[in-house]
Amino acid sequence: MKLLISLLLLCPLALFAQNNKPQAFIHANLINGKENKVYPNAIVFVKAGKIERIGKAGDDTSGYELIDCEGYYLLPGLIDAHSHLDNLASAKRALETGVTTVRTAGVSAFQDVALMELSKSGRIAGPDVVPAGVYVSPNLEETILADVRLGALINGVRTEEELRLLVNVNIDRGAKVIKTRGTERAGRP
Repeated sequence: MKLLISLLLLCPLALFAQNNKPQAFIHANLINGKENKVYPNAIVFVKAGKIERIGKAGDDTSGYELIDCEGYYLLPGLIDAHSHLDNLASAKRALETGVTTVRTAGVSAFQDVALMELSKSGRIAGPDVVPAGVYVSPNLEETILADVRLGALINGVRTEEELRLLVNVNIDRGAKVIKTRGTERAGRP
């Protein structure tokens, strides 16, 4: 529980990664999720919003803005692989809680694509977004309002041609992955 609380308190530090000055997060307890280890007194070097390298106490930090993480834990590169990120507040909250990359699992009107562009351009502080666009689903309902071309699917997606149209609209609008679902909710036929 202490670890979780420390992570939540530390996560706003991810916002620092949005400026252009290189930073060194010093005195951090670095969590290596791959090896399931914690490295005390580590240094995470960040340049242009990306992790440049991991170091240890005593490494040269000249030229870097120092951010003291004494008593805190860092979990670099936390990825949320199933999100329905569709608004500015959620993008900010994701970043503030340590999520640096979000892969969306479908939204109603390409909000995830817009958030990807806004974050990439630096106009908002948000995670990197890998958008799915709108759901590829048998029944689109109100989602047809997301793009005029989807109006052709008002009666649903029933043929291969209709499926191709829906996928192509997603790609045209900026989706980087395609999210499919066979029913409207889990556990429903």
